[in-house]
Amino acid sequence: MRMIELPKITGSKKERIVDFISKEEVHILAENTGNKRNKLMVLICFYAGLRVDELLKIRPYSFNWIDWIKDKSKTGELKVIGKGNKERIVLIPSKL
Repeated sequence: MRMIELPKITGSKKERIVDFISKEEVHILAENTGNKRNKLMVLICFYAGLRVDELLKIRPYSFNWIDWIKDKSKTGELKVIGKGNKERIVLIPSKL
């Protein structure tokens, strides 16, 4: 045990403490945003797990409208361009 060299910890990097908000708190926040556009932005971020930068890159052609129009009870698909310019598909609940 004495021969094992432990790495030295240097610097003063502060540790982040993540504080989560509940589903109810998100809905309260969405209701108090002022208009439908902002409400939708808050809810899409929450339900799809998007970063703000990803949200701002969403365009109307990002949604898979054809499949959703055929069956509105299904979850919608949304193409998102994320970090590193990588594309991913996230699911949007039908109620949204």
